[in-house]
Amino acid sequence: MDDFMPKYDGVLEQWKVDLIAARAKQLGFGKHDWPDLMQRLVLILRRFKYDPANVNGAQESTVVQALIDRHLLFVRRTAARYQNKIEFASARTEPMCEPEDEYLALDVRRVVETLTEWEQAVCRELAANYSMEEIANRLGCSWHTVKITVDGIALRFKAEEVDGWLDR
Repeated sequence: MDDFMPKYDGVLEQWKVDLIAARAKQLGFGKHDWPDLMQRLVLILRRFKYDPANVNGAQESTVVQALIDRHLLFVRRTAARYQNKIEFASARTEPMCEPEDEYLALDVRRVVETLTEWEQAVCRELAANYSMEEIANRLGCSWHTVKITVDGIALRFKAEEVDGWLDR
């Protein structure tokens, strides 16, 4: 175990701490992730009580490793889901081009003027080429709120028949 890893003397048996580090390394977590993973898993393992009667003859080390692996894979899946959401949001906010048609530009401007202040703020952020995740962070709301707003704006553009501009 490296020097930067927290010590858990008296809190958790050393073999369990070493097992957490070994499994994190084997599952591809970087050393910068280890302290956070260690904190979470130490709390989980402190609450865990090995009961030989309920483990179908498995050794304590086997059960502890399964518990550690389950949590590490959960962390990995959660990170992958978050990355997928970011990619989805980025795909939905491709840069919009200036329309060549002057009349279409006037129609778009007219529709934007009818939007609420909030919707106009989201439009400005989209025009500045920010992703939905970045807009959420900049405006202090959730990604879901931005997505709902963008979907509503798109419906408004479609109702006013200027949605062809969104595809450009």
